[in-house]
Amino acid sequence: MTVPDVQPEKDNLTDDRRLFDRIQYEIEKRELFLLKDFDKEAFAKEMNISPHKMGKLFTVFAKKSMSDYLHDLRLSYALTLLHDYPNWTMDAVAEKCGMSLRTFHRLFTKKFSMTPQAYRENDIKNEKYRR
Repeated sequence: MTVPDVQPEKDNLTDDRRLFDRIQYEIEKRELFLLKDFDKEAFAKEMNISPHKMGKLFTVFAKKSMSDYLHDLRLSYALTLLHDYPNWTMDAVAEKCGMSLRTFHRLFTKKFSMTPQAYRENDIKNEKYRR
């Protein structure tokens, strides 16, 4: 009696991981997450995979949807902008992050449990104490 070889599944997982890492790299290196009109289907085609496969890769390896992943990158970038450019309007920050003001405000408040303005005011206050 022979034991079935399960290696192909492991190889597929490794290949999928490499593909996901490449997708992540491209999105972050080229700052594709900042594009307001980022076309996931066109990007999937560029990566030579189906949009469905790309979505599954995010679910498996990022443990979130591709949309949530992109939102998280945008919000992390927003934190940097809010700190580095205290005179920018919220509309300018949202636009630079590839979001409408309404979406930016909603997602930011949900993720950080405070509005972007409250975050900025708190950041400015803390900056004064660090000096």
